[in-house]
Amino acid sequence: MNFSAMLVALALSATSCTTHIKAGARGEIVDAVTGLRVQGARITRPYIPEAYPGARWDVPPGGLPALTVISDRHGHFDLLPYRSSVFTLVSHLRPHAAYGRFEIVADGYEPRVISGRATSQTSWRIEAGKVSLERP
Repeated sequence: MNFSAMLVALALSATSCTTHIKAGARGEIVDAVTGLRVQGARITRPYIPEAYPGARWDVPPGGLPALTVISDRHGHFDLLPYRSSVFTLVSHLRPHAAYGRFEIVADGYEPRVISGRATSQTSWRIEAGKVSLERP
C-alpha cells in the first residue's frame, strides 16, 4: 500500500459524525388564576450567538436564529430542537443532555421565562408541563 493510500485510510478511520443539539420545549400554557388554556402565546428560543472561534462548537457559524411557535387553541406548544450533524476528524460524543431557555409572551399576561434540561428520552425537548401565566 502506498503512502497516500495509507493517509486516506487513516483519515477515513479517524473521521466520525458529531451531533450538535439545542433543546426544544413542549407543554401547555394556562391562565394562573382560572386554569383556562391560553391560545396564541408566543414561545421563543432566543437567538444564540456564535461565540469566538473554538468556544461554542455546537452553534453554527453566524449563530442559531431565534425560533418562535404559537400555542394552539388548547394552549399546547411544541418547539422543535435544533440538531446538526457534521463529519469531524476528532469525534465528540453525542451529548447526554441539552439545556434550553425559552421566553413566553401572551397578550394580557406578564412575560415568563422557562428553562430546563432535555434528553433523548424526551426527544430533546424540555417537558414544561403546564406553564402558568399571570395577568399584570
